[in-house]
This record gives sequence, C-alpha cells and structure tokens, in this order.
Amino acid sequence: MTGTTSSENLFWDSCVVIRYLTDIPPNYVADIAKFLDEARAKPPKRRIYISSMMVPEVRPQHLKAKKYSDFQALLNDLQGAFTIINPNMNILMQASRLRGHQYYPKVMQANEKTRALSGMDSVHLATCLFVRDVLKVKDVVFHTLDDGKSKNYEEKAVGLLSYEKYAEHLRGDPDVDAVCSLPRCRPEHPSKPFV
Repeated sequence: MTGTTSSENLFWDSCVVIRYLTDIPPNYVADIAKFLDEARAKPPKRRIYISSMMVPEVRPQHLKAKKYSDFQALLNDLQGAFTIINPNMNILMQASRLRGHQYYPKVMQANEKTRALSGMDSVHLATCLFVRDVLKVKDVVFHTLDDGKSKNYEEKAVGLLSYEKYAEHLRGDPDVDAVCSLPRCRPEHPSKPFV
C-alpha cells in the first residue's frame, strides 16, 4: 500500500535516517530535512516515530558524515524531533511472526527464490503497527526507501514498499493484513514542486 506524506505522524525506517546522515545518494535528503524541521518546530507540525532498534543500524561512519560523535549527539542536535518507541514483547512476537513467513511474488520467474523479511525490518513494521493500533495514531505513515533490491545475510529481502507483491498468498493472516493496510511510502515532502 502506498501512502501519503501529508500525514502529521510519520514512522521512519532506519534507512531514512541513514540517508539523511550520509547524503548517499542525495535524492530525498532535502525532503527528509524538511520533515525534521517540521518535527522540531515550536509547536511541532509533525511527529516522527522511530524504534530504539534503529540505534545499532546507524553505524559510526554514518554519524561521522554529519559530524556526530554518537547517536545521542544526533538526538541532542535534533532537539526532540523523534519519539522513540522501545520494543516490548508484543512488538517482538509480531515481528517474529512476520519474519517467519516465506515471501514470494504471485508469479515467480525462473530461478527466483523466496524472499526473507529481515529481523530489523520486521521490528520496524511491528513497531509502526504498535504506534497505529495500540497508541491509536491512526494516520501514521511508514517512511522507507526499501524497495527490496538488497540482500540480507539469508537471501534476497522483501521490499517494504512492495510488501503486498510478496505476501499475496499470505492474505488472511492478521499480521500480514495489518502490514498491507499500513500506508508506506518514500519520504517525499508534500511541498516538493512537480517537475
């Protein structure tokens, strides 16, 4: 499901923060900076949720690109732009269930194998669902740049932007259906001019 960035409530996958820190590649960096400015405004125009599990995904070299000594220095500089959610057992069990599925497209190409949902991706998705369903932030939108082109240590990864494509055979599973109903999109700011 694609979403819209006009929502006041966003959940960021770690790749969004890493893109902001490294500027590699540079597309979406200006959009991400606008969202951060809006989250830091007084009063805030947006709220950005992240999982505390993002911390080990952001490597020291990512932080050094913007001259941060550590993750806490990044948080201090961004002055409360993020609302950090710590995983609880319900989040982790849902993440485990999501991760336990075999994902593949409806029509598989020759030599195509099943895909895996990475551990961290499953935690980020389950945390965003917690924000929406338990904290009752109904308009939360999951921002990611993950289109499934990378490989994790097991096999090719499920793209978070195209999750439904690989989960059609799993529809009816409540966790899968919850992810499919979650608006997900790239962090494109709505003020971006049309080209």
